[in-house]
Amino acid sequence: MAIHDSSFPKNTAIDSITTERIKSFIHICLVQEENSPAKKYSDYDGTSYANYLAKNKLLDDQLKSYIRNKILPDDLFQWITNNNYQHCWIKEKAGIIEKSEYNIEYAERGNKPWNVVMHIPADLEIKTCSMAIIDYLYFMSIHYNLRPFYSPLHTIKELGKFWLIQQKDDKVFEWINNSDTESKIVFFREWLQGKISQPLPSTSSINTYEQLLIYFLRSNFSTIEKNALNSNARKIWNQKKAREEAKDSKQYNFILRNETIKKLDELAKKYYLSRSEIIESIIESEYKNRVHIEEKINRRKQIKHPSSD
Repeated sequence: MAIHDSSFPKNTAIDSITTERIKSFIHICLVQEENSPAKKYSDYDGTSYANYLAKNKLLDDQLKSYIRNKILPDDLFQWITNNNYQHCWIKEKAGIIEKSEYNIEYAERGNKPWNVVMHIPADLEIKTCSMAIIDYLYFMSIHYNLRPFYSPLHTIKELGKFWLIQQKDDKVFEWINNSDTESKIVFFREWLQGKISQPLPSTSSINTYEQLLIYFLRSNFSTIEKNALNSNARKIWNQKKAREEAKDSKQYNFILRNETIKKLDELAKKYYLSRSEIIESIIESEYKNRVHIEEKINRRKQIKHPSSD
């Protein structure tokens, strides 16, 4: 990736760029520099960066030393994906605030032990940007005594394990994303706004499932609080839907075997549906396909009137 140009400054950190990860790391480092030309460009600009580093020998030497001797192994980053929610989660766990979002209330909201206000280049792919942020924090902890977030190295692996835990915790919201998501989001947003108080931010930013997860991430609800809010919202949503469906429905009382009831409950739990929704779904499917009942009738006929050879 090094640029071969006779007018291009030689022996700067730009010549050390061999991967997209290293390029993004240098890009994000220079964007933070007060007098860097990175402030003038929304995208990476190798020529301007090389000229800047040629004039800033200390930073250039630090970048080259980090890239050659201290950059973290790629396999530590295998858990990072091109996922915007994960990207927000990494920033939150690292105590990072984007410059474009910064205000005093936001900075103090999470009661973080430390915060880093950063410019985040708009041209970086999400996955690459997440990795570049981690590289930047580790680089700063080595050279500028920034509180070491990623030392020792196994901390990144631990962060990957915490991400898996976060994904499991977020499964409580899957009922929102399995069907009729748009209506559920509108309901949840309006219902939640009536339940929260200052200094929590407004729920007006919640328009998608991902934005819902990000809201809970940034609002610092405890697991118990999150689960309680989710459980109450789901209960009220189901009651709301039941009332709507009751307008053109009738109640029927019939007897099912205990074993059948157990299976019905397992299906309802698995698919986040009510018993009546499961029964309706099965009936609709059988009405269209007419497979299982006819097979059962045919088996009965075979038993009563077996064909003779």
